[in-house]
Amino acid sequence: MSTRVKHIKKSMEEYTCSRCGDTIPKGSAYQYFKPGFRGRTKVRRCMKPECAPRRSELTDNKLSAVYAAQEDAETNLGALKWSDEGSWEEQVEDIENALGEAAEAAEEVAQEYEEAIDAAPMLEDRVGELRDALNDWVGELQSWQPPDEPVDEEDNASEKFDQAVQDAIEVLGNLGV
Repeated sequence: MSTRVKHIKKSMEEYTCSRCGDTIPKGSAYQYFKPGFRGRTKVRRCMKPECAPRRSELTDNKLSAVYAAQEDAETNLGALKWSDEGSWEEQVEDIENALGEAAEAAEEVAQEYEEAIDAAPMLEDRVGELRDALNDWVGELQSWQPPDEPVDEEDNASEKFDQAVQDAIEVLGNLGV
């Protein structure tokens, strides 16, 4: 179940953004959500794009861990830049590690779903598709292959590395749940 984000055009009092810590002055627009099942505590955020709630914060089930791992991997991949100091293999390993961590989180949740189905077979209809989608995504993440190492100066390592990062981000985005 997802939590709804509410947008307020004019605040009645002054608040502090829970993400960036900036003050949300009285009369300013802000957004809030109440995480968790029947959440009572409002989490207030300013309207800056980087302060928008993440998908993992709006989900109150097992998938929140998968979404968080996906978001972390996307953030880590987005921060990667080619460096002439490291070898091709070392830098590609950073991409593989980010994908591996997301795959590991998805595998754990898929295993939890599998255990739930084993304990209560009637759950197959409800969580079987989620388990299968997670397993498919894990397979995609684990089968990602980096491009071949650049062999000469015409084969620009920086461009090739940037393309590898973009390909990895695309694979991360293929989560079908």
